[in-house]
Amino acid sequence: MAMTSAPLSGLRPYQVEAVRSILGQLRDVRSTLLVMATGTGKTQVFCGLASLARGRVLVLAHRDELVSQAANRIEAMTGELAGVEKAELHSQGIERFVVGSVQTLRRKRIEALPRDSFSLVVVDEAHHCSAVSYRRIIDWFEPAKVLGVTATPDRTDRQALGEIFESVAYEYGTWQAITDGWLVPPSVLRVVIDSVDLSGVATVAGDLAPGQLDEQMGTEQALHGVATPLLEHAGDRKTLVFLPGVASAHGLAGVLNARRPGCARALDGTTPLDTRRRMLSDHADGAYQYLANCMVLTEGFDSPEVSCIAMARPTKSRSLYAQILGRGLRTATGKTDCLVLDYTDSSRRLDLAGPEDVLGQADSDDVTEEARKIVRSDPGERIELCEALIRARATVQYRIEQEELRRSRTTSGRKTVSLDVAWRLFGLDPERLRTGIRYSAGLATRDQTEQLLRLGIEPGELDRRGAQEAIQVMVGRQRARLATPAQVRLLARHRYTDAASVTMVEARAMIDSIAARGWRT
Repeated sequence: MAMTSAPLSGLRPYQVEAVRSILGQLRDVRSTLLVMATGTGKTQVFCGLASLARGRVLVLAHRDELVSQAANRIEAMTGELAGVEKAELHSQGIERFVVGSVQTLRRKRIEALPRDSFSLVVVDEAHHCSAVSYRRIIDWFEPAKVLGVTATPDRTDRQALGEIFESVAYEYGTWQAITDGWLVPPSVLRVVIDSVDLSGVATVAGDLAPGQLDEQMGTEQALHGVATPLLEHAGDRKTLVFLPGVASAHGLAGVLNARRPGCARALDGTTPLDTRRRMLSDHADGAYQYLANCMVLTEGFDSPEVSCIAMARPTKSRSLYAQILGRGLRTATGKTDCLVLDYTDSSRRLDLAGPEDVLGQADSDDVTEEARKIVRSDPGERIELCEALIRARATVQYRIEQEELRRSRTTSGRKTVSLDVAWRLFGLDPERLRTGIRYSAGLATRDQTEQLLRLGIEPGELDRRGAQEAIQVMVGRQRARLATPAQVRLLARHRYTDAASVTMVEARAMIDSIAARGWRT
């Protein structure tokens, strides 16, 4: 794919970094993946990349209704007319940007196009890309480079995507975007609906069966269980409500309007396009507050003024939860956070995804699970999710520190560090002290090994003269009452750069201070 040297004006710093990373990957591989949180400007990135390409660009959307939205965005961002391949609409063959739906680009329509028609194929919402229909399109335009674009994918998504995309060029997650100020932080209110029991709902294609879920969430009791907290906590926030099916979406709008006339509307996949546009426009203008939907606004919908998300569509999919949560995290004037009402059932299934899975995507499973405990510990209490995740990280780090201290004890109960660690902390050079590097006096004696262990050093493969040098250094520290190796290692992990020069008493006080802060640096 030949590229121009045009500047990437108008892009945010991380978007420029993303474009450059993608270019670097596409020099070496045919296909690569861009992973960016919902609301951070994936479209701007691939438009920036496409603006540097000398050839034509095909953008694939997975539903017909998303094609026009993508084409409008491209035209607004690039100033160029975008052709459309959808149903009866055909590109003219001269537009540099063409947007097509996978539903429309079937075999006969693809094969009518030359295989070298495009130099770049962009797969929007690439987590859908494992379908055979996508592979057929990508394989047909074989000379073209391929960029997949997706929000935070689930683990199963990553496995499937790994079969299509050869690398991940760039990742920019929700937590980082919030930290950098490009998204607002979420606060979470966990709501238990006692009348709903999901324990018997089957799993189909990796998620809860939509029909059974809609039956559970569409009962009169369940709908009031969704509506009451909304009316109580949402205030005047523009709100999107996500439900599992047509019955529950329209049912909730009816319940809300019965309790506060004119406050809610509902749309689904059968809503006529003109009606949908009018409903979205009215919502943006503040004509009503609550917009209920079922799997319509999860992708391709931007409304930064939305500051409340009601997740009344329980799911096992982290990627789906990420898409839904992202609809409320975009920044807007006067917007400081996004309220998330996270609905669950009386059984409180443990396999359901939650907002902590989205923000903790880069964390270990232990951290995410600890954050989940915090969020779910007290239903009805509003939790600042970023603070909960910080607390979870501190708790898990504390456990790690304690486990490391436990493991650092030898069979005789003494705390030790490896020679490599000692080199970093005290200037002992393992490459010089180890057997065969410089000395040839034979392996360290048993007495030397035991003495090093008592002094807190795992000797490894030391020769006698190297062991003696290490012993002299550590005995000198012991006589000066300087911090032990285990103390110095712990303090160094918490960014105390002068830890090796403090006394044992001073080190103990510093460690107590760290513990009092919850083991945060």
